[in-house]
Amino acid sequence: MSLPAKITDLVAATQLDFERRITAASPVQYAQEAHFALQQLAANSYLLGIAQNNPDSLRAALLNVAATGLSLNPVKKQAYLIPRNKAVVLDISYMGILHVAQMSGAIEWGQARIVRAGHTFRLTGINQAPVHEYNPFENDDAAGAIVGAYCVVKLPSGDFLTHCLNMDALLRIRSRSESFKSGKNSPWHTDQEAMMRKSAVRGMAPYLPYREAMAQAMAVAVEADEQEVGDGADDNPPQAPALPEYTDAQMAENLPKWQAAIDSGRTTPERIIALVSSKYALTTGQETHILNMKKQGA
Repeated sequence: MSLPAKITDLVAATQLDFERRITAASPVQYAQEAHFALQQLAANSYLLGIAQNNPDSLRAALLNVAATGLSLNPVKKQAYLIPRNKAVVLDISYMGILHVAQMSGAIEWGQARIVRAGHTFRLTGINQAPVHEYNPFENDDAAGAIVGAYCVVKLPSGDFLTHCLNMDALLRIRSRSESFKSGKNSPWHTDQEAMMRKSAVRGMAPYLPYREAMAQAMAVAVEADEQEVGDGADDNPPQAPALPEYTDAQMAENLPKWQAAIDSGRTTPERIIALVSSKYALTTGQETHILNMKKQGA
């Protein structure tokens, strides 16, 4: 899908504010995140429509990427742009929350798991990791119904914290989801186990050592959840599009044209990346090459 100039221009215009919000140690970079954002918009026509009608929300979501340090890279599964309540919001996954907790130094590692009736699960005491025994090769039907979810983290002190939610607690959380109550397409329908894990991680967060980065990520997560009102079809994280690769031949053919446009002041390397990324998958090397193109004689 070819993206309208209104959207590519808006994404390009966020660069300065985006870069002001990231720290030197931040793992996210504007060019890459702009690329992933345009991919998600190109893959989801409904999301694109929301972005066109509410461009300020798209800008705010992109700046939240910078503020949290969580990537839109679909391989990492940390965060997604989703439409919610007629706005584009940054939805942070349970993996994203755990990533921020680890990178901020609040925890050494963490994980969230589902427990089924056929599993052996028990808490062994305060500050101890739980015991969770099961056959990872057993199919879900054989393992039995889901009975709960938990999150366990190891603190820098060496102690463990575990937060458990039984099925009753998970169902109460699900019942508060407007998207689920609407009967429309909700992540509680399409990705129930991921939502259960996220619920366990969210429940753990208040008990972790305070870190500014963690507080920022949780504020964004809460803000996204508070906008979940009724329009449940909006809540699915969009799948990354299978964009064709941008070939070396295409790159070589267009480099002189791009250089001329940059020299004349008609475009910038960042805008070129945004435009090409809406149709093709650029490699990191190609993005770097374009970013290094400077106005000749400047």
